[in-house]
Amino acid sequence: MWQSLLSVSCGAALGALSRWGLGLWLNSLFSYLAFGTLLANLVGCFLMGIMIAIFWQYPQMNTLWKLFIVTGFLSAFTTFSSFSAEVIEYFMSDKWLKGILIIFSHLFGGLLCTTLGIFIGRILVKNLLQEQNR
Repeated sequence: MWQSLLSVSCGAALGALSRWGLGLWLNSLFSYLAFGTLLANLVGCFLMGIMIAIFWQYPQMNTLWKLFIVTGFLSAFTTFSSFSAEVIEYFMSDKWLKGILIIFSHLFGGLLCTTLGIFIGRILVKNLLQEQNR
């Protein structure tokens, strides 16, 4: 139990710090929309897709790594609450088009990135298996 708690906690700390750093760096560069939040969600979806492909191929993967990467890091790195707050802020400021653009960017971008992650993850796993069989 303590190992699981430590695994999730360490992953979450790294994920939250990574998202915070991304926001500091990118949100000031792209004032039109909170690009750091968008990129965190898209990269997180892409990485989740890769992890799904790896878990399919290696279901026996150590649970502590799954907890660290998915439950800890990716859950803290991606951010539905920031996304929601940004959309509502735009809507309340009568900036409907910006709010709708953010919704579509996160939703469709996230689905696309997860799909790409699964596709690339399968290729990586296939190549890894071929290397191991040589």
